[in-house]
Amino acid sequence: MEDLRGKVVLIDFWTYTCVNCIRTMPYLREWHDKYAKEGLVIVGVHAPEFEFEKLTENVEASVEEFDLTYPIAQDNEMGTWRAYSNPAWPAKYLVGKDGFVRYKHFGEGSYQETERQIRDALRAAGASLSDVWASTAEESQFDSEARSRDLDKRITREIYGGFRRNNSRAGLRRS
Repeated sequence: MEDLRGKVVLIDFWTYTCVNCIRTMPYLREWHDKYAKEGLVIVGVHAPEFEFEKLTENVEASVEEFDLTYPIAQDNEMGTWRAYSNPAWPAKYLVGKDGFVRYKHFGEGSYQETERQIRDALRAAGASLSDVWASTAEESQFDSEARSRDLDKRITREIYGGFRRNNSRAGLRRS
């Protein structure tokens, strides 16, 4: 990060089997394509959830498959994850030119808000965005059926195998 001081940096915590992370990738690719020339640096931090996700060749294959062209750090020991006290995948931290985190977002969604924050940070760093248009794509909407009490309508939540991850409605319990 010291080498990036003075730049606007978007840190993206992800892992390649996380469907929520995968669904954010088109937005990350678009922001990289639109704003890299304006000074935005995206750094992916691959923080594995499972042991097999620690294999470098799997991460490299996923980076290629997802067409991620910005730098990716492999955080197998979760040191960067812990340094940010990060609670979830995916997670975005926008660091301004002064080196301070100025915006955070956890999970999917809020793409227009995140892009507004990126644009504000770039302008504060002196970028002119007069020729770069912000996305006007509609945000996906939450499906209320996901939390329906009617079992015939309810959408199945993300399922993890094993007792530790699947022993409560909230998923992983902290001990």
